[in-house]
Amino acid sequence: MCFKRIAAVLVLGALFCAGLFAQAPFNGDEFNTQIKKYMDNISRLIPDSVTTQNIWSLPPSSRRGMWGLGLNGSITLANKSKVGGLGSSAIAFDGKQESIPFLPAFAVDLRGGWKYFDIGLTGMWVDTDMIEGLSSIVGEGSYYAHRTLGFDARLALLSDGINSFFGLKVPGNFIPALTFQMGYYFTWMSLGFQGNEDTNYINMDFRNDAYFFALQVSKRFIGLLTPFVGLKLIISSTVTEYSWATDRIVQLKGREYLEGVQYNSGTDTRDTYSYLHLYGGLGVYIMGLMDLTLGMSVNLISGHFTATLALRVVF
Repeated sequence: MCFKRIAAVLVLGALFCAGLFAQAPFNGDEFNTQIKKYMDNISRLIPDSVTTQNIWSLPPSSRRGMWGLGLNGSITLANKSKVGGLGSSAIAFDGKQESIPFLPAFAVDLRGGWKYFDIGLTGMWVDTDMIEGLSSIVGEGSYYAHRTLGFDARLALLSDGINSFFGLKVPGNFIPALTFQMGYYFTWMSLGFQGNEDTNYINMDFRNDAYFFALQVSKRFIGLLTPFVGLKLIISSTVTEYSWATDRIVQLKGREYLEGVQYNSGTDTRDTYSYLHLYGGLGVYIMGLMDLTLGMSVNLISGHFTATLALRVVF
């Protein structure tokens, strides 16, 4: 029930069925305002989601090459208490006010490198037609598509367990690994709802560029557990476009359309935003071959929260 409720907000399907479209005539200008504010909220969720997909608990190897292949999954929620501060408006559906967007993410990542340095690649290709059961979660008539491609590079500034720290002899057990990471992600996302008639629909498109810089501290214990914590700076910009149509009576820009209307917003380049992420988690090294990573992050500016799970084969 919770997933259906949240996902219905994501694709605005319920708004289409029981919100403003259910009224005749309805205020098209107010409807545009709601969509724009909603899309602004989603635009700020996208970088939170995609930049968590290639976080590794293991630092670059200091003794030999390290190679890995993995699967990642995450969910990203907005902080309800700060939605208003983001310029997001409440969206009415089923007689209630909802304002907690939810973004799922599923990705494949690769990583390879040699002695203190490695490079990672991340790819995501998800839509409602590919995953059985996803269409039932997001709602009847709704669709969701998400494409992401990203890369990053990591450099070990300090190695786990070194015996010398800036020329001073120290017990290696006290020195963690310190890793610098930087990268770029491109994301295209589309979501919307198709009504019973082809003339009734809502569609929203997002194209996001996200650059990030991070410092991460990690320490392996008993050869199996690697807790980690990091701070990440994200610089993000999004281009959006939306369209909608209905055959109902519409009031829009001072005119009344008795036979319905088809509306297209045109492209809108939104402001560039900067965010700080505090993230952390635990990596569990299994049988000397697989790394299971549980992680979470919080956007210190917007309050968005992301939980992640990744399973990787490491060589």
